Amino acid sequence: MAMQYKELERQRSNNGSMSIGRVEPHQLTRYDLFNPFVKCSRGNGSLARLGGADDGGKFICPSEALEQPGCVVYSLGSAGNFDFEEEVLKSTPCEVHSFDCTYDGADLPGYKGRHRYHKICVGQAGSGAAVAGDAVFMTYPAILAMLNHTRVDLLKIDVEGFEMDVFSGWKPACQLPMQIAMEVHYSRLYASDMNPRNFANLFWSLHELSLGELAVFFGHFADLGYAVVSREDNIEWGLHCCAEFTLLKVEQLAGC
Repeated sequence: MAMQYKELERQRSNNGSMSIGRVEPHQLTRYDLFNPFVKCSRGNGSLARLGGADDGGKFICPSEALEQPGCVVYSLGSAGNFDFEEEVLKSTPCEVHSFDCTYDGADLPGYKGRHRYHKICVGQAGSGAAVAGDAVFMTYPAILAMLNHTRVDLLKIDVEGFEMDVFSGWKPACQLPMQIAMEVHYSRLYASDMNPRNFANLFWSLHELSLGELAVFFGHFADLGYAVVSREDNIEWGLHCCAEFTLLKVEQLAGC
């Protein structure tokens, strides 16, 4: 796979020998290793965009499940931007649940109770150290149990670097989302609070992620049965931030 790299750092030792420093892909090209390798099964493989043209919108695969009454969509990290949720509510019969412990939100009116706002952040034990105040953190399985959901048809996540900790504790299970649309950061992690003292309990520490660490992150999704179906680079931060990915569940545990 062709990738653009920074110039190799060459340093001469005292005896004149040449050593080559670690090579890292340049800016957003570090995501080239994780380009889409499957297509949507419906609509000739085409993607649909839900939400606005900014990073609040996400590409997803058209899905029969999202056309059926009773479908469930989770949105993590709205921070008051409900473009994605409103588009889902308008275009599908799904119930939509928004989660954000950093914002005082409310249910969107006019959708017959199909939208619910939860002042909860989804994460692992200890993640609450990263958010001041009375933030409530719950794991994904605990939220499913609380809401009496056996499956989620689409999970949207935009949590400014905390995606590493949200997914770090996931294990293969029948209740994992059928699609995940997420913003993945390699830099500007935890942009909502840049005080390193508040991140002692996080699984991923406060630093710029290497290609190797991103490979571990995406390899974790492969182990969970997901394949990359879409990539859209977010250039808002001048090529030093993140990219939007959509993952499709292509493998399921026996018996699910």
